Amino acid sequence: MGRKLTIALLLSLLPACSNSDVSPRPEAESAPHPRLGAEAAPRWKRLTKAPTARTEVVGAALGKRIFVIGGFARDDGTVGTVEVYKTTTDGWRRGPALPLAVNHAMAASLDGNVYVFGGYKGPGVDNPTNRAWVLRNGDWRAVARLPVRLGAGGAAAIGDRIFVTGGVKPGGLSERTYIFDPDDNSWRKRKGIPAARQHLGVAAADGVLHVVGGRTQGLDSNTARHDRYLPGANTWKKRAPMPTARGGLAAAATSNDFIVAAGGEGPDGTFDEAEALDARNGDWHKLPNMPVARHGVAVVAVGTRIYVIAGGPEPGLTYSRSIVSINLRSLR
Repeated sequence: MGRKLTIALLLSLLPACSNSDVSPRPEAESAPHPRLGAEAAPRWKRLTKAPTARTEVVGAALGKRIFVIGGFARDDGTVGTVEVYKTTTDGWRRGPALPLAVNHAMAASLDGNVYVFGGYKGPGVDNPTNRAWVLRNGDWRAVARLPVRLGAGGAAAIGDRIFVTGGVKPGGLSERTYIFDPDDNSWRKRKGIPAARQHLGVAAADGVLHVVGGRTQGLDSNTARHDRYLPGANTWKKRAPMPTARGGLAAAATSNDFIVAAGGEGPDGTFDEAEALDARNGDWHKLPNMPVARHGVAVVAVGTRIYVIAGGPEPGLTYSRSIVSINLRSLR
């Protein structure tokens, strides 16, 4: 089936959408965090837009640089585009393109390298890959393939390993957690999330893997569920759920141990919600709503600051160049 025909078929199965770069919702007012006064409350900041409007991207940080990778781009379908945002200058540059164009991939950084795992090869979301790559010294190099072809999961680094969990494999939802060891370029299989799901948020804090939200099938199967994984014991535990049930979100952990889940989509539209889990005590806190509601975003942490990048302002194939950030330094 040709690329244009496949994308047309995909779009026919999704809610009606537009290609605007901003959400039609009115901009949300930044509200004080419940634990802080209005002057100290964190607020969203709009930053210089990305060069390319995309959705279903992934992101990872190296120092003060954020790599935004792959996804769908308007008119070009699935892309291997890499754009690099420098947090110190609020500027963008082009990065080396991923050797294989993918959407709905998984990404994490470890020991000064960016890793990308799986994703759908496109043109739609029915052809996952098990290819894996590392960006080292400015070039993408192949690493050991995932044990399964996988898309729409999540990845996070703990210690000297990267954990990939959730997502969709051929035949259904993934029921395993896969652990990549860069030292010997190998994979191990461990227990999967107790409630298997896709389009979820995955992040790690203080040696613990957290999985939040996601969905089991379509947009009407969103969940607020939160599970955490203890690698040493190879055990999962169900914890307090997110305040808002949603799939199509992403998550990242700040240096002061807050895990922020941002964005998402449902039957009635996209989410501007951003909620922070205090990984030290298990409490959830509502952050100010994002200025632009989106799904298919990259959520990346640099220090205590969270960045939410690209994504679709409406369910389905819509695109944006938006990047906003919020600093959670005042929450400790």
